[in-house]
Amino acid sequence: KKTKKVRIQAALEELKSMIRKKYPTATFSVVPGGDRPGYYLEVFIDLDDNEKVLDLVMDRLLELQIEEKLPIDVLPLHTPEKNAQMWEQYFREHSDSTSRFRGIHFAS
Repeated sequence: KKTKKVRIQAALEELKSMIRKKYPTATFSVVPGGDRPGYYLEVFIDLDDNEKVLDLVMDRLLELQIEEKLPIDVLPLHTPEKNAQMWEQYFREHSDSTSRFRGIHFAS
C-alpha cells in the first residue's frame, strides 16, 4: 500500500495536470498548511477571476479531501505581474480618492 506522503504527492501532481490542461501558463508551488496539517497547492495564474481554477478542480479536490482523507487544498493566486496590473487599474479608477498615491509605481 502506498504511504500517505506518496498519495499526497500523486494527488498534487494530478491536480497540477488538470490545471495545466486548461491553463498551460500556470505555475505551481507546494507549501505546508501552516495553520493546519497538510499542504497547499499554490497556483499562480493570470486570470481576472482565480475562482475558475477552483471550479475546474473542485469535484476532484473534494474527493481527495473527503474520500481519500488527504490534507491538501488548492490556493489560486495572481502572478506578481497580474497583481501590479490590477493595482495600477485600481489607482487609475480611483485617482481622485487616492491622489496621495500619485507618483508611486508598482514593480512588475
